[in-house]
Amino acid sequence: MFTNLQESRELKLMLAVAVLLLLVAVLALAAAPTLAGAGKVTQGEFRTFAAGLERGYQVSGEAVMNRTAQGTTQVSVVVKGLAPDTS
Repeated sequence: MFTNLQESRELKLMLAVAVLLLLVAVLALAAAPTLAGAGKVTQGEFRTFAAGLERGYQVSGEAVMNRTAQGTTQVSVVVKGLAPDTS
């Protein structure tokens, strides 16, 4: 499937960086000050990029960030399709 091991590692790294960038984007959108007295929920999806689809990867998931009116932040991230212990 892969032409060489280096290409496989580079693609996995690219996908991991893309997932992290998406998470950062979700968190940045929710970092804006909330309205006084109201909480704010921001959410987004993780999806496989075109390069991953060409390789047969199936990455999916969701990130949800809840900023409460009391000033606390709760974050939930679920990502499926990533291989464990890879770099």
